[in-house]
Parts: sequence; structure tokens; C-alpha cells
Amino acid sequence: MSATKEFFTIWLQENVGNLPTESEVSTAVLAQQFEQDADAAGYGREVREDEIGNVESAIQMHWRKRGRAKTIIPRSLSM
Repeated sequence: MSATKEFFTIWLQENVGNLPTESEVSTAVLAQQFEQDADAAGYGREVREDEIGNVESAIQMHWRKRGRAKTIIPRSLSM
């Protein structure tokens, strides 16, 4: 596993995995937070996009794989 994917996996566990199921957290907000954390940790945007793809989609996929229904607030409503 690449360092970027490993960072993302750990970030998901620490920041998304412990959210209550009924929380109304926007994937856009979570993706923005990940982007900020990844930038601070030195992971470049181009590498992240190549290795992870769309961060919002990856977060939603993480939730589906975990069998957790989340309320996803559309980007237009989350800002």
C-alpha cells in the first residue's frame, strides 16, 4: 500500500470511523478536512488524486463498505 493510501486509511479510521451513524456530516466537509490534513502532512494534491481519486467518493465508499448509512448533505447545502 502506498504511503498516501495508508495515510488516507488511517485518517478515515480516526476521523470518519468514530462518527455516530446518525450524524449529518457532509462528505464535502470531511473531504475538505482530509485535504487540509494531507497538505499539512506533505502529501501533494496530484499524488492524492492519482492514488485515491475523488476523496468525497472514497469517503462514501468507505461508509458503504462498513454498512453504515450516513446522511449525506449535498455539497450545495454544506457550504
